[in-house]
Amino acid sequence: DSNTGKNKRRIELMPQVGLTINDPYVRHWAVGAEVNLWLTNRMAIGLNGTAFFGAKTAQYDRIRFQEGLLLTANKTLWQASFDYLYEPFYGKIALFNRLLLHWEAYLQIGGGAIHTQNLPRFQAVHPTPFNHITGQLNFAAGARFYVQNLDWFSINFGVRTFGFFDAYEPQNRGVSDIDNPAFDDPKVAYENAKQQPLGERLAFNVLLFIGASFYLP
Repeated sequence: DSNTGKNKRRIELMPQVGLTINDPYVRHWAVGAEVNLWLTNRMAIGLNGTAFFGAKTAQYDRIRFQEGLLLTANKTLWQASFDYLYEPFYGKIALFNRLLLHWEAYLQIGGGAIHTQNLPRFQAVHPTPFNHITGQLNFAAGARFYVQNLDWFSINFGVRTFGFFDAYEPQNRGVSDIDNPAFDDPKVAYENAKQQPLGERLAFNVLLFIGASFYLP
């Protein structure tokens, strides 16, 4: 393509940073990278991976102190997936009648693995969390912007949604009269989290990200 940095069989390297936006109780900052092989000027296959840095939000603590409730929550540690990308829309934007920007909108679908970790409700009693690694599907939509005469570089924005079945801390793991002492062992608690009446529950993680792409060769 003479207008953008992507050509058939060209390799794209895209470091990216992001922020999860759908969970009011656990917020994640994210750092990741994506590698795509462009099969045509509109289609690519690739790999992407993300490391998440999650923590309870102020709203989680507010509910804890104002309502006396301890919420059941998990944080995400990482994800990795194989993806297929297609760009159905593209065009040009003139800035101040001087700078010409090329843009492309894309859709992406993929699947792989995701790793979550529970946030114990009673951390003083249960300092060791349990981990859960499972399969995930993800869907992304985004846009790329190319600056005129820089055919090896683009700035990208997008949103990616991960869907997976997560394992949550058992309800009777705590310090109340319904506490099950066996669940003090994180391995026992994890096994129960997968087998309790609700079992593993469908969860979503929505990531808003920005990246910079470099096209080789």
